[in-house]
Amino acid sequence: MARKRKIPTLQNNGRYYLVNVFKPDGKRTTVSFGPADGNLTVGEIYAAFGKWIDLYAKFPAKMLSYKNPYDAIEDVVNPSKITTIGKLIDLYYSWVEKSSDVPSGSNGTLIRTNRAKRFLKPYLDWSTVEFGSEELQKVLNRMEEGTFKSGKKVKKYTRTSINDTLKQIKFIWSWGVGREFVKQSQLINLDEVKPLKFGQAREKIKRAKVTRQEFDEFLKNISSLLGDLFELVWNTAMRPSEAAKMRPCDILTDDPECWLYIPGRDISPIGEHKTMRFGRIKAIPLTTKSQAKNIHLVPLELHV
Repeated sequence: MARKRKIPTLQNNGRYYLVNVFKPDGKRTTVSFGPADGNLTVGEIYAAFGKWIDLYAKFPAKMLSYKNPYDAIEDVVNPSKITTIGKLIDLYYSWVEKSSDVPSGSNGTLIRTNRAKRFLKPYLDWSTVEFGSEELQKVLNRMEEGTFKSGKKVKKYTRTSINDTLKQIKFIWSWGVGREFVKQSQLINLDEVKPLKFGQAREKIKRAKVTRQEFDEFLKNISSLLGDLFELVWNTAMRPSEAAKMRPCDILTDDPECWLYIPGRDISPIGEHKTMRFGRIKAIPLTTKSQAKNIHLVPLELHV
């Protein structure tokens, strides 16, 4: 039987008034009610905490979506205050920042959210109640016509990026439904706008594959050691970093015709890679061709 959690209490660590609470996913988080020597009196801080903790018991996800508890109290206690689209996006953005360890500059969700906000700019002051499928269709049309600078070139958005942005907008509204910023009926209304189909916008151009002739020309311009490394990558499709980190302990030589290279085998039997949490093994076959051509890279102790 799960142990009953204690009622959160406000604590003063000497600098700030803080409370430790649990998020809906079970993880702990700390909410600050401001500095101990700030503009608010101790009585005002404790009064605000009392209101906040009562509302947190009813709407935990919604109360933890705000940057500070005072804004949360003001919005939730005053339900007549309408949530604008700009505020909804800002709340979602801050929630992603707090719940993700990925830096903002390389966080794909935040990049798509910023792009969505740019195209929603004419509607940022609108309430979420006023924004429907007709307005979202206009946003989609603007994205089809929109351009961006890539170096010195001006390019149009691809169908994939447009559909990803449309999906992000709908996800922000879906997130708002779970926190009672948006009504379920509004989200259903936005679902009437469908993503673009093939041919309706610019498609992403795939790079042409490198031919063996081009690869051989490349090998002529680098050292023999680097040439062996890239030859190994060419024959096995492993990453250059995996070829550079190859060690005797990572290679199984039970079958002389085909060795198995498991990067990071000393750390885990399935190797060390980004999907290891799913229990998947990463084994790279090294055939006799790879073994013979890459004697500088495959550890010499294994050549018998």
